[in-house]
Amino acid sequence: KPKAQSAQKGRVSEGAIKASGADQVSKATACFGVAPKIEGVTPDELTVGDTITITGKDFGAAGCLSSISFGPGNQAKFEQKDESVVTATVPAIKKKGIVLLTVTTASGEDSKAVFVK
Repeated sequence: KPKAQSAQKGRVSEGAIKASGADQVSKATACFGVAPKIEGVTPDELTVGDTITITGKDFGAAGCLSSISFGPGNQAKFEQKDESVVTATVPAIKKKGIVLLTVTTASGEDSKAVFVK
């Protein structure tokens, strides 16, 4: 076991190690910033099981988008392409007609009314 020497001003002791998980923390993505803004959803009319494209801005870096939902309790599976494009699968929902699509990030959320037939 290497003998630790006393640390001098601004220096690390010989033999010191980083805390467990320090590498993951140093590589972590900061997800706070501006709330997302939905600018468009295609196609215009949605059907359960459809893969849709949501375009907008400020969705954050990959991994920052926390959820996409179609009304309360109807979470969708999604894939974030970049800070402005996400694809999602319309989940099985009981309510048809106009539904509130919500994109949620660590910085906030934005919603847009969509039509599910």
